[in-house]
Amino acid sequence: MRMRLRLAPALVLLAPAAAQVPTPHPDAPVSQAPQKEDPVLDGLLRQALDRNPEVQQAAAQVHMDQEKVPQAKALSDPTLSLGLQND
Repeated sequence: MRMRLRLAPALVLLAPAAAQVPTPHPDAPVSQAPQKEDPVLDGLLRQALDRNPEVQQAAAQVHMDQEKVPQAKALSDPTLSLGLQND
């Protein structure tokens, strides 16, 4: 109950700020969505992704899968047929 009382003022203060955030139309293509280019943010995001061990592991897995040599298929099992003919 105390936690709810502590969160209530924060939600009241954040609600108007969330209502003012412009959202693109759901049917609008992604290219029409408002985007701001920020080279500093782009550099920081690229640096964070380059140093993230989970991203490095996924990239190594993709590289390994691309370089994998396909396994040669075995020939079909040999068969032997024997027939008798009485003339």
